[in-house]
Amino acid sequence: MSFGVLFLRFCSWWSCLRGFYFLVLNCFVSVVVLQGCCRLVDLVDWASARVARRALFAFNTNVDAVRTIDARGIDFRGLPGELSCLEECMVKGVEREVAVSESSLDFLRSRVGFDSLQVGGQAGISASAACRLGVESFLHVADKGKTQLSVLDDKLLLAGENGFASARRLAPLGESATHFILEYSKGALVRGKTVPVSNRFIASFDSGAFELRVDDVFLKHASACIGEIDKAIIGGFHLLSPKFFKRVDEVAKIVSGWKKANSRLRVHLELGDFQDLSVLKRVLEVFAPLCDCLGLNELELKQCLKALDGMPRNEFSDARLLLNKVRTIVVHSSDYSFALSKDKREVDLKNALFFASLLACFKAANARFASFSDLRTFSPGEPCERSAEKEQDFDKQKLDCMKAFTPSFTLGNPRQTVGLGDVFATGFFLTL
Repeated sequence: MSFGVLFLRFCSWWSCLRGFYFLVLNCFVSVVVLQGCCRLVDLVDWASARVARRALFAFNTNVDAVRTIDARGIDFRGLPGELSCLEECMVKGVEREVAVSESSLDFLRSRVGFDSLQVGGQAGISASAACRLGVESFLHVADKGKTQLSVLDDKLLLAGENGFASARRLAPLGESATHFILEYSKGALVRGKTVPVSNRFIASFDSGAFELRVDDVFLKHASACIGEIDKAIIGGFHLLSPKFFKRVDEVAKIVSGWKKANSRLRVHLELGDFQDLSVLKRVLEVFAPLCDCLGLNELELKQCLKALDGMPRNEFSDARLLLNKVRTIVVHSSDYSFALSKDKREVDLKNALFFASLLACFKAANARFASFSDLRTFSPGEPCERSAEKEQDFDKQKLDCMKAFTPSFTLGNPRQTVGLGDVFATGFFLTL
């Protein structure tokens, strides 16, 4: 038998084997054969029964001005130097967030424009996702301008002079911090090149985030009710300017006070695209011991290793190194997610990962936050094929901890990608 015939038979055999693998994987994800869960709706019921009843969200909330770049592309002429990495991000289909000057933000407003205004910031997005799930959500908002209040869900609880109240019951005060979001769709043109993957670029001019400004009124009322809070999701440190380095320790004292006042309180720290590695290093040193769970994406994981003077190897062993600092770590990407833990059951990690993926998939497909009712009738895409090799690699890892891995649900062309990591973190932590 000739080599050519043998090679063709091998290719045919490999194709069948690969197809069988994904058939099994698709069935697994679609049916969700987890402990006690035989259908996707059972997973939603599982999450509904476990989700936190009251949660606090701090410290960054802003307005997102969103512009979707479609196949028509964008005019790069006159682009400010602070935005020079935009073209590279689009060509590679990667996400970035950069701190910019007010003049760069004005350039985007006038030359590029935006399609819509919506809630932004890690705290704002997480709280919005949580309140749609029926969680009583207490949100920190440093700048309560008219536009900011207008984009918030009326069920969110904000700090006013007389206690927590809905946004509609508060009088606007000051300006609204605005971040500019460029959503680039798969197939958009960039100087003759085609964007390979839908993603987003965030240009942030936000003095409150640059100095990590905290609302004293919020602190006052949060202290009064912290004993009734089940979980807290905190973030917003990634935009902190090195000039305000000491704010890391000052805010850590606030969170430490919450935990001392409520020994049941569980805290999740969501990182972000840090502008300065010295700030990231201090955040990890100070907050990791305070937090029960750490959330980040695969690019932020590499940042952590660099900040801690380590050499990134692979994300699984890198995440295991960070697990020495916290109880649980969850890494989310567009293709897959995984969690490592010192004290959580693997079945709970798996269920929480699947639910978080489902919640993020709904947001990507519909450009809005999901309720449990929405999720019970939602049909997600198939599991990402690119995750298969990663899952095999993950299974081989000897990490000496509880661990779980799930592929992401795929969408041909998501309607929105901004905030998906924050939505994922919300679904994961509030049900774990």
